[in-house]
This record gives sequence, C-alpha cells and structure tokens, in this order.
Amino acid sequence: MLISAYDADGNLIDAQGGYRESGDYQDTYVFTTDVPVHHFTLGTTGSNGTYVVQNMTVSRTMSDEIQMTTIQPDGSEVLNTVNLDLNHNTAHDPVDVTESLIEVDEGITTQAIKVEEDGQLVLNPSELLKNDTDADGDTLTIIGVEATDDTHGEVSLDEDGNVVFTPEADYNGPASFTYIVSDGNGSTDTATVTVDVTPVNDGPVAPTVTMNGDEDQVIVIDPAFILQQASDADGDQLTLESLSLKNPQNGQLQLQQDGTYHLLTPPDFNGLVELDYQISDGTEVVDGNMKVDVLPVNDAPFHGGNAQLTTYEDGAFTFRADDMLDLFRDVDGDDLVVSRVITADGEEGGELTQNDDGSWTFTPAENYAGTAELQVEVTDPSGATAMLDVPLFIRPVADGAVITTDHDGPLVFDEDTTGLLGLNVDMVDASEQLSHLVITGFPVGFEVSDGVNSVVITEPGQVVDITEWSFNDLAMTPPQDFVGNFFVTVSATTADYGEESSSQVSEPTEAYADFTTTQDEALLLSADDLLDMAGDQEGGEGADADDIQGVHLIDRSKVS
Repeated sequence: MLISAYDADGNLIDAQGGYRESGDYQDTYVFTTDVPVHHFTLGTTGSNGTYVVQNMTVSRTMSDEIQMTTIQPDGSEVLNTVNLDLNHNTAHDPVDVTESLIEVDEGITTQAIKVEEDGQLVLNPSELLKNDTDADGDTLTIIGVEATDDTHGEVSLDEDGNVVFTPEADYNGPASFTYIVSDGNGSTDTATVTVDVTPVNDGPVAPTVTMNGDEDQVIVIDPAFILQQASDADGDQLTLESLSLKNPQNGQLQLQQDGTYHLLTPPDFNGLVELDYQISDGTEVVDGNMKVDVLPVNDAPFHGGNAQLTTYEDGAFTFRADDMLDLFRDVDGDDLVVSRVITADGEEGGELTQNDDGSWTFTPAENYAGTAELQVEVTDPSGATAMLDVPLFIRPVADGAVITTDHDGPLVFDEDTTGLLGLNVDMVDASEQLSHLVITGFPVGFEVSDGVNSVVITEPGQVVDITEWSFNDLAMTPPQDFVGNFFVTVSATTADYGEESSSQVSEPTEAYADFTTTQDEALLLSADDLLDMAGDQEGGEGADADDIQGVHLIDRSKVS
C-alpha cells in the first residue's frame, strides 16, 4: 500500500506505505508528517493485479489540547487545559491562550529561607528541587552552586550533596546564590535562591588590657580606658559592669565618686597586678582581664638605728665610716656606700679629719667638754641619699687648779698674835669650777676664821672645808703662848661640767643613757659605778685610772 499526502496546491508532501503481512481483511498503516496535509491518495506498488478497497477510515493521532501550569508564590502548581482545533487551514495561525492563563494569587505567600547571622544554612537538594520540573519526567539533581555579587558569604556542596551556605562574619540582610540543575541527559538549568540572614546580637570583645604605674603611687584606672580597648561588631554602646582584683593581697581597689578606680599597692611593691573586668553591650555580659605592671622606683636608703661616739676632753677618737653602714637600710637591696662624713653647720666642738687609710678622726676643741654632732651620709647606686645625725659626747676631765699665796716664803707672825693667810685659787681650765677647798695641818688649839666662819682645831690632822669661805684672807690665831713651826696643806678639787648644762638628747634613750631606771624608782649609784665611767688626762679609765683619788656627784641643774 502506498499513501501519498498533498498540500493545498497539489504538491506532494510525502509518500509512505508498507507491505501487507497480516493476511487479514483489515490492516492499519501509519503516515507521519509535521506539515499540514490537504488530501491523501491511496495506491499500490509492486502489485500483479487489481485491488479493491472496500472501506477506508482515516484518523488523526495528534492531541487536540494543551495543558498549562501556573506556579504560585508558595511553589504550588495550578493546571489548565486548552482545546485546539487542528486543520490544514489554520495550521500556521497563532493560538491565543491569554484568557486561559491562571492568574498568580498574590495572597499566597511562601516561607522565606532564613539563617541566623554567623550561622550556617544546610539545604537538602529535595528542598530546592521541589520547585523544579522536567517535561520528560527525568530525575533532577543539583550538580553545582555558584556565588553571586549578592551572596555575602560562601556556598558549596558537601559530600552528601547538600547545599551549604555560610554568611560572612557579622553580616545580616538579604543574600542569594545560584544552583545548577541537571536532568542527567545533558540538559541543565540555573535557579536562584534568596536567603534572609537574620541579625543576631554580637557580644562585645573584651581583650587583655595592659597599663603601667609607678611603685608607691596611686594608680588611677578610668573605665573609659578599658572600654576604648574593647569592641562590638554591632556598634553597641559598651559599659563597664565590674572591676576586681584577682589576688587581693596585691593591693586595694577603691571606687571613686567620679567613677574611676584607685589601685593602691603595698609599700615598695613592684610587679604584675592582675584584675578581672566585665563589660556589657546591653544584652550580653562578657569577661576580660587586665594587667597592671607596677614599675619599680628607686627607694632612698634610710637609717634603721642610732649611734653615739664618746671621748674625753682633750682626747680624740677614730672610727671607720663603713662601720656606720649597718645603721642604714635599703628596701631595694642596693649596695650602699658612705658618701660623706661632716660636722653639723656651726659646730665648734671640734674638728673632723679624714685619714690616709680612709678612717676619720674627731678631735674636740681644747678643753671642750659637752656634746657635738657628726652627720654620716650614705648613697645608693641611683644617687639617693640618707643622712644620720650621730651625737658626740665629750666627757669633761678636770684639769685642776693652781693655788698660790699673797706672800713669798714662810708666813711669820708673833706669839699671841694672829697671822693672815691670803690664798689664790686659779682654774687651769676656765670652764671648770672649784668644788672643794680644804686646809689641814694646824696644831690643836688654833682657830681658823675668815671673819664670818671660824673653826677651832680640836685634833691633829683636822681638815677644815673652806670652799664657801673668803679664803683670800684667812686669820690663824694660835693658842696662848704657842710658839713653833707648822705646815698647812691646802687641797683644791675642781669639777668640769662641760660647755653645756645638758646633753643634746632632750629625751635620753637606752642608746644614750649611762644608767637606766624606771619612773618613780630611785637610782642608787656607788662610787665604783662612777669610777668605772671616770678617766684622767693620762688616758686611764676604770680600774686603770689609778691617779683618780675620788669622785663626787653634781646636780647640773643647780650649777651656776
């Protein structure tokens, strides 16, 4: 059988046919073309006779309708069918299906894809592919993802095929990326995903804050200084919630009325002081730490003891300055040196000289007794100094007196008359005073008088104390009818009280006192106690002072 198709102008479009094979009285032949057909003719080919077609039915297999799908905002689909009138007269005419379109329902909304700021969005491919279709019904897969100018982050496929979107740090707002869909047969398409990155509060960043301060000084900590070091990605205003010491033994922290803090460290402390602080952005509170480096400052040396030096009138003493170093202290442990040894301004009690071996000698002024003062200065390696006043006690030594008479040679006077003896007592040291003047050697029966005071000699060797007498005009009256020679001995005792009536130490301490007692308790002193302190011009002291014949105690407050 041969089927020929012609267009409206009688032109042959195509001829298709086939051999009869079924052996039945009815066969079906198919003619396929995509060009409008005006009419068909039926014939035979390769036949050896005449064939009679008893009946022929022509039917079209092309669909007379189309289906349209409208995708709503939420991804749902609405179908609509449009029937077509297919014939060769209207084959090239456009079909208007506008009125058959289903309108998009603006009232239908879809849940936006969201992810929190600094979070991560993981999408299963099925979530994205549910909005994608394939006319052939092929299975779709996502084969790639790409960032755009509005991605604001990174997008990738993980090993399970999930789409992973990571926004930029601290970003919030709209973002988008594209994904590529494949039907597995070489066809691909690209779709865009819009993501809403929702804002999340970013806590403030509290770094380690450092500052310096000097030893033994109040260190002022301003909260503004700490807040200047902190930061907040959201630009929130920050406040200092608390500030405290990690180790309270390292100091004290005091909040002032102006809002600042005063850090007080222990005396002479230097090193690191650690503090904890908290800051808030109004939503979140975070912890931070602060380190204050207390810088060492040189501490000047100071004297931690007292010293005194003692010698005797017209004597001298020698000392080494380095022996004074034990009286000084330095909290920094610096090595100290004696930088100066001087006498006080206006000191007239003696002279200080430095010897060739580095020692010092203080020589009191001639016949001077009393107190003087030295000043010892030490210096540390940084040049800081300390000075100690060292009192010098120059104990008085009596130089004695020179006794003369107003006449030369022996005193001669007649029996039963009165002889006049004029004595002169001169001090060797003008600073001394006559403490005792006695006379002895008068025969028994003699009367000795100065016109006011008188004594009758009643025994041989009797001693007459004439200290308070007018001894420059003594009358000696012998007993009646006395004739003979006799010798009298005059002895003077002098006392040297020094140039001052009292010590420089206004309140004597154990370091300076010769004897100690308690309040309201009597002080008993023996002659031996006083002899142990005594000395003479020959340099003997105590038991070695064999030239000392006796001692007497004088109340200085009553000496004029």
